[in-house]
Amino acid sequence: MPTTVPMGDRAGMAVRAGATPGNAAVQRRWRMSERTGFLALLGLMILPLWLFTYFPSTDGPVHLNIATIIRDYDDPASTRLRAFFQFNENIEPNIVAHHLIAWLSRVTGIVTAEKIFLSLWVLLFCLAGRAMVLAVNPSGGAVSYLLLPTVFSYFAHDGYYNFILGMALCFLGIGLWYTRRARLTAGWLAILAFVGIVTVCTHLFSFLMLIFVIGVVTTFDYARKAWEARKTGELHDVALAYVGRASILVLTFLPGIWVVASFVLRHGVTDAVAHEQDKLNLLKHLLTLSYLYSFDPIEILFFGPLVALLAGLAVRLLIQRARQSRLMPADAFLLVLVCLVGVYFFVPLTTKEVAISQRFLGYITAILIVWLASIELPRRWRTGLAAGVAALVLAITAYRGWKYELYNGLIDVYVSASDHVEPHSTVLALHYWKQREPLAGRQITWRTDPFRHAASYIAMRTGGIDLRSSMMAQSVYGYFPVIYRPALDPYAVMGDVESNPPEIDLLGFEERTGERVDYVLIWDYDGTMPEDSLHRQLAQAYVPAYAAADGLVRLYRKRDGGP
Repeated sequence: MPTTVPMGDRAGMAVRAGATPGNAAVQRRWRMSERTGFLALLGLMILPLWLFTYFPSTDGPVHLNIATIIRDYDDPASTRLRAFFQFNENIEPNIVAHHLIAWLSRVTGIVTAEKIFLSLWVLLFCLAGRAMVLAVNPSGGAVSYLLLPTVFSYFAHDGYYNFILGMALCFLGIGLWYTRRARLTAGWLAILAFVGIVTVCTHLFSFLMLIFVIGVVTTFDYARKAWEARKTGELHDVALAYVGRASILVLTFLPGIWVVASFVLRHGVTDAVAHEQDKLNLLKHLLTLSYLYSFDPIEILFFGPLVALLAGLAVRLLIQRARQSRLMPADAFLLVLVCLVGVYFFVPLTTKEVAISQRFLGYITAILIVWLASIELPRRWRTGLAAGVAALVLAITAYRGWKYELYNGLIDVYVSASDHVEPHSTVLALHYWKQREPLAGRQITWRTDPFRHAASYIAMRTGGIDLRSSMMAQSVYGYFPVIYRPALDPYAVMGDVESNPPEIDLLGFEERTGERVDYVLIWDYDGTMPEDSLHRQLAQAYVPAYAAADGLVRLYRKRDGGP
């Protein structure tokens, strides 16, 4: 029996794609211009990262703070860091981004290290995604443009740094594997194993998606072989070959599977929260690709046309398949897509009640685009597709730049309090503003909250301690590389520090831990609750230290000799 997976459709598609009017020189020029356009758009998308001081994301500042602690932990001057924080004793699948940023920040400042990290991530995400598309169809470069509007999604602007890096690594692993899947040598298996280890250490979900896609595509390939072999009586040989190939892949990814099993045994598996199991809600998010939206519902102007374009191309490809009356190897990705949608709707599992349904949507979109690579389009259509998506990327990038400028001005106001904080102090930030409400008379954001962890910027500037970092609280998450020492976990000692309005036992922190909360920062308090529990505690033990001109930031210092 043949030892390779049939790849005839790839060659066929390449020939058909090249059968458009014009000679070979015209084809080469078109492909060169298509590649040049793709790379130019990548540069354009990266540009806003470098035009502004801060990348406005919800959790990003905490990731930077964790990276700073990793970098400075062994510095003899970092006694306060060592007093409040410790390294997680477990190998958690959530660490690569922090260590990479920490390493970069040894050469640059921490904010510049973030820009470099995000720039590298954009390049890896887009180029690895394009490699997946071209692995399915070498003439599918225009289809790869469809990945570009999905890059700066909610995941990026909410600061899921390990998750977005894990997606890019997953794409890299799939692209490396797909073109060599019929002739995997020991060397390539070693490379795949390495990619798997790096991916699982970056993000568990991304590793699961990597082995899920490889498993489903492998099964599809051998199912096609079995269908052909039924006429020759070689089904037994195909079954043995499938078991052998599956065993090799399991052994290749065994270290990553061990990390996953270890994580699940430590943290357990639970049912998703109620809204994560609401089928109508899940359907709405799927049909609108809601994970793409970051700041404002007006973004439907960008993503509505993208969804319509994806749907139209999918219908066209289904019609082409119906006319061909047979499945192609690339249709393995359609099977992956169907399986992912099934898991999205009917397997409501998570860990520590973390909402994960939206994370499926990024992979569903990417796999759909990979499958669309096998579509047959005239050159004129491919040119129109690339040009249309390029126009969309231009509009999205301009919109991002406008939003980044707005947020950077407000983050500057927030961080201005750092000039009034003594070095190595503890700072507790408490917020009264909610992201769907106006801020300083303006509607600022709809989904993400670029100020939720902005106090981490103050901690990094002053070499101090940010007490508003739920990701470092073992009582909340506990699967990041740096955590609060259990006795000093502010979420365990004071209550939910991120409650809004704040409901915490501020004065009880020093009573229970022996450590002071040196400063309290209040964000967007409108003065309507002067008798609430927080302000009673502030009046008892704190004095005003600073107030921004617009009143958005108020800083209080612990009274000397106070309770």
